[in-house]
This record gives sequence, C-alpha cells and structure tokens, in this order.
Amino acid sequence: MNANKQTLVEFAEHIAITKNNTRYYHHNYTYLLFQRQIFNYIEDSKSFKDLPVAFASRAQLDIWAKQNHQQMSVVGIGIPHTDAAITLGMSYGPQLLIGQQFLWVKATSGLYRKALLAWMDTLRKGNYQSLHMQAAEYCRNLVDALRKKEIRRKISDSRRAALAREFEDLSDQFTQASQSPQAAQANIALLDLMDRSLDADHVINRKSLTLLPDAWVMIAPVLSGTNRKFGRIIESRATPFSSSTTSIPLDPITALKLHAATIPTCQAELKAAYGNFRSWLLKSPELSHEFNAAEPILIGLINGSVKSFAR
Repeated sequence: MNANKQTLVEFAEHIAITKNNTRYYHHNYTYLLFQRQIFNYIEDSKSFKDLPVAFASRAQLDIWAKQNHQQMSVVGIGIPHTDAAITLGMSYGPQLLIGQQFLWVKATSGLYRKALLAWMDTLRKGNYQSLHMQAAEYCRNLVDALRKKEIRRKISDSRRAALAREFEDLSDQFTQASQSPQAAQANIALLDLMDRSLDADHVINRKSLTLLPDAWVMIAPVLSGTNRKFGRIIESRATPFSSSTTSIPLDPITALKLHAATIPTCQAELKAAYGNFRSWLLKSPELSHEFNAAEPILIGLINGSVKSFAR
C-alpha cells in the first residue's frame, strides 16, 4: 500500500495553517514536546543565544553534556552511537535543562531520519489500536479536504478522484487494523505511511556546516513542506560557519522554521507568521531586541534584497 506523499504533505500543512498549528495525532505530541522544550528554554533564559543546536564535533557535544549534567544514551537498535545520541537533562543539572530531551546526529550521517523515527517511537501516546483508529480518521479528513479542493488544487478531477479512493482504501485498512490488539500489532508497518509528511530536519542545515566536517547537530521534527521552503528561500543564503566554530546557538530566523506551519512567501505573510511566533513566547526586553534585529533580515530574504546572511 502506498500513500501519496505530496497529498500527505499538503494536508499536513493545511491543518497546521487552519487549525492553530495542529499536526497529525502522534506527530502533534512530538512537535509540541520539542517546541515547548525549545521555547521554554528561550523564555526562561530570555535569549535564543544560550541554547546550542550544533557543535563542531562529538567531543564538543560531550563537553557540553558533561558540564550541563546531561545523560547521554543511544537512540535505538541499528543506530550506532557514532551516528546519533539523545541527551536528557538530569535533576541535579541546570534548571533550564532538567527533563529536556534532545536528539543529536553527526551531520554527515545518513541515519538522521531513522534516528528521528526511533526517538518518536519512544514517545508514542496510546496503544497501537488507538493509533490505527486515529490514522483512519486522519485519512477520512484528508479525503474530505481533497474533495473540497482545499488541497492539491492544481490536479485534474480524475487524479483527485483516484487519490480520494487511495486514501479511502488506506482509511479502511487502518480501521480493520484497529479491530484487535493482534491486528494492530500485525499492521504496525501501515503507520509508517503517516510519517511521510514529516522531515527529520537538521536545525542547522548541512550546507552551513561544510567547514565543520565532524559537526553534530540537533534534529527537529518539521513539516516536510515547511522544511523544503525554508531551505530554498532562507537557508540557501546562509553563510557557512567558520572552521574555528566550536558551538552554534539558536537564533530567531532558524527558530521560525521550528514553529511555522508554512514558510511565508511575501512580506505580509512574513509579518503575520513572525508576529504569531513572537506571541508564543513571554515578552522580555532581551528577546524583543533579538526578534527586532532578525526581522529586517527575514524581510530581505523574502523580498530578495538580502542575498546572504550570517547567523
């Protein structure tokens, strides 16, 4: 069974935009957990700059983890510790990091998506029966959006009808799989189809790390459409970090990618999205200063007047 990726991506973006940044059921919990961990840290520290999101090497990540009392653990079976790791803030460490859990990968590793999905599996809420029921409902809602032409607006009516049948069939399969614990367990692979709208995003894009060949970077769950647009419109113009860099902090421009339902394509959309992002964080003079400094750069990236920028 297949699930058309572009249709899943457009529906995920549609519900995120129209339903207050909502995501697919299981993804919703992971997104909210990740976002709140990031944003709670920013609010309490009153700065984006205090949270590192990439290191020049595993050794630098280990130094930070030791200094900040982070428990380091492997991600899962088949993912070597040389490719990925999870940090968890211990109760006797810095207050801002207690209980905070982040996924890190070697920037050159090809296992970043596998690592994200393995991490997400540890965060699943509910049993597999309920997950299949939720997936069935999600597919029914997707079919409704298809028929109303809220998504895939440029395809032919015949193609639209074929996609609707495809996702109706998938919804029926999820419903059948939800009928018993045994059926749900036997059809776990079906749930993997629902992850197609999700990207495992390097918080600092790999092109910006070309002068740091041993870099390790935080991985974030991001809508696939958002990630692609951000890379094309914004990250492609970011200046690579120098070879003398040891750690890279978060910044408002990068953080917008972690929050936005979609990446703005004009100045009006940008102001609305950026304003919405700011409203999620408690106000402070320090944060306002960082937001204000980044806004004209973002506007320039959107309207084309800024050709390159440094983070």
